[in-house]
Amino acid sequence: MALLEVEALHARYDYAPVLQDVSFTVDVGEIVGLFGRNGAGKTTTLRAIMGWLRPASGRIVFAGADISLEAPDRIFRRGIAFIPEDRRIFATLTVEENLLLGLTAHRCTRLEEERRLDRIFRLFPRLRERRRQMGRTLSGGEQQMLAIGRALVGSPRLLLVDEPSEGLAPVVVTEIFDAIVRMREEGIALLLVEQNVRRASAVCKSCYVMEKGRIIKHGTPGEVLADEAIRQRLSV
Repeated sequence: MALLEVEALHARYDYAPVLQDVSFTVDVGEIVGLFGRNGAGKTTTLRAIMGWLRPASGRIVFAGADISLEAPDRIFRRGIAFIPEDRRIFATLTVEENLLLGLTAHRCTRLEEERRLDRIFRLFPRLRERRRQMGRTLSGGEQQMLAIGRALVGSPRLLLVDEPSEGLAPVVVTEIFDAIVRMREEGIALLLVEQNVRRASAVCKSCYVMEKGRIIKHGTPGEVLADEAIRQRLSV
């Protein structure tokens, strides 16, 4: 059974349809890419899964439970975490305080908190070095690491990641994607929205291409990128 199943999903903003008959699956420990031009419906799909946008029809099933109409906090407690493109870290809180916000839905002893923080610091050593620094003092890459760390500290089963490499230097992008691979190795599933299709394809097991709110192509990255028309759409 797939960890996440999206079935014939339709969604709209006011009266404008933005998702039309979207279906896909994500298995346990699998990285799935969601590609497409700006405005194709990728971020809207993530928002619908997280409960930030209520579907007009269709189903979203996570670990066998229908979560289509559940509130975001309930979905988070089930084990789904969302890392939005704008990161949404708290500028006036320290790195550690930002990370601890990811544990608000969990009752942890101080020892357990430290264990979970240490896991994040091993994934991103730079965050350990900046543990007492305010969020506003971090570089863009460090803010992205912090956003990922805050999502991971609660031990989710599925991460929804929106444009993790946006605006980052190539060396930092390498660090981020190395961390994504390590997450997969730990059994975490990821649904990855990314404009850097070549880089994302190197870590994805399967991918879906969206256009105008619909899935227009699905397969392994090799199969999808073998299609010349798709490559042109994605500017690859």
